[in-house]
Amino acid sequence: MFIEGGRVTLGGGEEDVMKRNDNRQRTVTIQSFYMDETEIANVHYLEYLYSVQKDSTLDFYEAALPDTSVWRNDLAFNDPYVEQYLRFPGFRMYPVVGISWTQATDYSLWRTAVVNKNVAFPKGKPRKRKNPIANMESGLILPEYRLPTEAEWEYA
Repeated sequence: MFIEGGRVTLGGGEEDVMKRNDNRQRTVTIQSFYMDETEIANVHYLEYLYSVQKDSTLDFYEAALPDTSVWRNDLAFNDPYVEQYLRFPGFRMYPVVGISWTQATDYSLWRTAVVNKNVAFPKGKPRKRKNPIANMESGLILPEYRLPTEAEWEYA
């Protein structure tokens, strides 16, 4: 969804319950940007894993797997989540968890490539024109998917 740019104050504020004031407030201007309405669900990440398993090395596939040990905390232990959270059909629309920044960035790059391939070349067939390579100016290629910055996240 489109989010109109504006200004946001980051740092400090009401959340500093200990009154340490170690995070100075600053005002940041945000440009307009797009952000998904919902988190990436397990079903979306499973599609990515399937594609990676099919097209990449075993090492890359294993590096892309989420860390299921996030549920092995003494205060948050939940046995079904540890073993079944990613792949059980009942959890398909739950947000994916246990992925690192690197894994999320790799997913964003993959998603950009897949979406732009489907937009520029529907059904896998290039459009009939002199230059078969689609570019941003043609309107057929969408901007890259990426993680929001801290300021964009707070503003949204």
